[in-house]
Amino acid sequence: VKRIRKFPNTLGLFYPNRLEILIPKNQSPDETLKTLLHEVYHGFEYEYDIKNAHKDIYKLEEAYFDFICANSEAFYK
Repeated sequence: VKRIRKFPNTLGLFYPNRLEILIPKNQSPDETLKTLLHEVYHGFEYEYDIKNAHKDIYKLEEAYFDFICANSEAFYK
């Protein structure tokens, strides 16, 4: 999206009732991937009734981002 109107400084947003993730277009590719991972985790929390501290979601986001970057050649062979 161009921007998230309700929360203009937000990097991403998960809407559980619509099962929709919004990410502003103005982010770098790395920021976009990190935001997508972060919001997907919120989706998992909602869908599977998982409770995580928000700080733990940031840790998971960073860990999976690092994993994807370190193994990106294997994903695209």
